[in-house]
Amino acid sequence: MVQAAQYILEKLQEEQLIERALQHAPERGTPEFQIVIVGHSLGAGTASILGILLRQYYASLKCYCYSPPGGLLSLPAVEYTKAFTVSVVVGKDVVPRIGLNQMETLRADLINAIKRSVDPKVIYIL
Repeated sequence: MVQAAQYILEKLQEEQLIERALQHAPERGTPEFQIVIVGHSLGAGTASILGILLRQYYASLKCYCYSPPGGLLSLPAVEYTKAFTVSVVVGKDVVPRIGLNQMETLRADLINAIKRSVDPKVIYIL
């Protein structure tokens, strides 16, 4: 997600896409448009990181993240993004609610379960 956000930022800067978009059809008020970033799931994680990267250039930037992966940002980063990011999680979706510690515990538990299992680990498809 970090690499994707950095790639998008580089493309936006290299091709001056935001500046060009804001100058397109000025009679429609485009120079006053604000930047809004939206993403879902892994795209929400990427949007959140991109928002952090772009915020220094666009103070009025808003970011909407639908079901972003849990444990994505450090606590200082979470505090920083509160001013411009809205995250939406529906129902009991586990991915946005799981933290880094829980993910690491789940991984360790899965590996231990596989090690303890006496069943064959190879699947043959005929």
